[in-house]
Amino acid sequence: MAVQLTLEETDAVKALPIPKPRAATVSLSRLKETARRVLPENSTLRKWILRQEDTLPFSEGIAKIELFDELLCEEYGEGCI
Repeated sequence: MAVQLTLEETDAVKALPIPKPRAATVSLSRLKETARRVLPENSTLRKWILRQEDTLPFSEGIAKIELFDELLCEEYGEGCI
């Protein structure tokens, strides 16, 4: 059974807001907690990690987490996801 819309109803449907899909993000909160816990206050790596935004676009966030984790493993024997 076909539904017939009036011109007014069609315009109303077209005027409905279409939600934009949310971009995937990643939180750096656990990484920051680890940096605060294991790195000395004068550590350049610690300062760099803590300067990052709390939430980043997924691909950027994952890349930074992997890099920081590798540096933590090499320098301090911590992290290693």
